[in-house]
Amino acid sequence: MIKRRIIKSLVLCFLPVILGACATISAPQYRLNYRVVAQGKSVLPKRVVLLGMRVSVRRFTSGGVAEPVKEWELNGKKNLQIAIDEYARTNNEFQLIKLPTLLPHDQARVDESTALLFRVSDAAVSMPQFSAWESRFKKFDYTIGPSLSFLQQKTGAEAALIVYGYDLVSSGGRVASQILMSGLFGSLPSFGRAYMYMAIVDLRTGDILWANNYSDRTNSFRKLYQAKLMVSHLMKSYPGIDAYAKYVKAKSR
Repeated sequence: MIKRRIIKSLVLCFLPVILGACATISAPQYRLNYRVVAQGKSVLPKRVVLLGMRVSVRRFTSGGVAEPVKEWELNGKKNLQIAIDEYARTNNEFQLIKLPTLLPHDQARVDESTALLFRVSDAAVSMPQFSAWESRFKKFDYTIGPSLSFLQQKTGAEAALIVYGYDLVSSGGRVASQILMSGLFGSLPSFGRAYMYMAIVDLRTGDILWANNYSDRTNSFRKLYQAKLMVSHLMKSYPGIDAYAKYVKAKSR
């Protein structure tokens, strides 16, 4: 009887801890600027200019070499452009604007800032989900500064969008060798991988308002319907204010 009471007391004592551990909220896959979390959709842009799109599609040979294929890259870029245009038209989250032709010195400023934005965005979406990085998740404030603010007047947009895509497609020889190795050693075959990220940046401040990435081992940018699927998967959390706010609140206790 005494042992039962002791066990019961221990269970009641540690039950809140156990339940708390089970209810732990993991960090969202995407990143959301702290101003958006605090102020809501009023901070988000209604007009977004497509600032840059970098797409690399490579053939992965049986020898383990990733060879760039220009035709595949052009096709992949075209498919992603169509997929993003379709998303913007059908979801009504923002209007997508094409970047107009700029004077050479203005284009140079855009190119320089866009290169920096790609680097900063890549660091943002690659941020490790460790406790040491929780403060970065809770107050996500990555920025490139106001170097693109002049585009507001030239485009009428409040924000800019960048898109990065990398597609590794296995050659016929590699597919055959992977299947053979899988049969011999029981390992899972690896036929390729598509990876992409997108980021929306405030033109006035240079703050990254939202960023997300997506990885897929079955789809490729080379096929339009698969490019649409990947863009849909990546953007399904946009803007994700409520879920992100819930995470921040849970981690601030």
